[in-house]
Amino acid sequence: MYNSVLQYLKKSAKDYPTKVAIVDGDQEISYGKLYEKAGKIGTYLSGRVGNEKRPVVVLMEKCADAIVSFWGILKSGNIYVPLDAYAPVSRINTILSFVEPALVIVDELYQEKTEELNIEKDKILFYKDFPDCDICEETLKKVERNMIDTDPAYIICTSGSTGVPKGVVISHRAIIDFTEEASEVMEFSEKEIFANQAPFYFDASVPDLYCTVRNAATLHIIPQAMYSFPIRVLEYIRDHKVNAIYWVPSALIVAANLRALGEVDISCLKKVMFCGEVMPTKQYNMWKKHLPDAKYVNYYGPSETTYA
Repeated sequence: MYNSVLQYLKKSAKDYPTKVAIVDGDQEISYGKLYEKAGKIGTYLSGRVGNEKRPVVVLMEKCADAIVSFWGILKSGNIYVPLDAYAPVSRINTILSFVEPALVIVDELYQEKTEELNIEKDKILFYKDFPDCDICEETLKKVERNMIDTDPAYIICTSGSTGVPKGVVISHRAIIDFTEEASEVMEFSEKEIFANQAPFYFDASVPDLYCTVRNAATLHIIPQAMYSFPIRVLEYIRDHKVNAIYWVPSALIVAANLRALGEVDISCLKKVMFCGEVMPTKQYNMWKKHLPDAKYVNYYGPSETTYA
């Protein structure tokens, strides 16, 4: 029985060290390299902010480096908080005020934006400036030894539909319960090739991140610009032999409405999962018509599936 998601990464890195874990454009990261990079970040953060389950904000593009940061924060015994780097500064500052992060990890692209953040400058760290330190196995083992399944793993911030965003704290156990159930129902294995659609600050991305690592599968981060052209997204699925997706229905609806399904052969896709919105019967039937042998699962609202 797993008691932390760190055990997912540890096992996959041990069993499949050279297997590709993440594909992000021209960048590929193996499980061994992901484990190593996360270990270095975890060692550095342990020395800088301690192991006291403190929030660490990640204000970055949707990219492989952001995922590395998440795992590094977890390995340090702290809590990651992914934020929308394109959000208005006022919203980010509102979130920073109640999260009170020990550190904010930022893409170099957003250096100008950091000038407007209401946070001490010494708490801002650009990802490129992470020192290439040696891994302290003793420190990381102690963190893992002391971690229990009810410890917080991440904080997802709500959209703020009531006026002010709220931070929802998610435990390791919540992630594990969902990931184990999904892996069993969907029969995931190391042969799975996922294609991420949801941004990392949105909880619909959580299955992509954890079902991938739990099963030593591969996750493709589809370039965001492609989503303006559904045919290009489907071509990406075809060209990279993606066989599993966990998307919001709106992304599936657009592909169906623009008749992209009939123009690109995506018969490689065997598992289609969706959540967070209503999937209209009309568009669902269009997907079923083009992919009659795929397995479809509606996971409904994330609140009902434990990870948000």
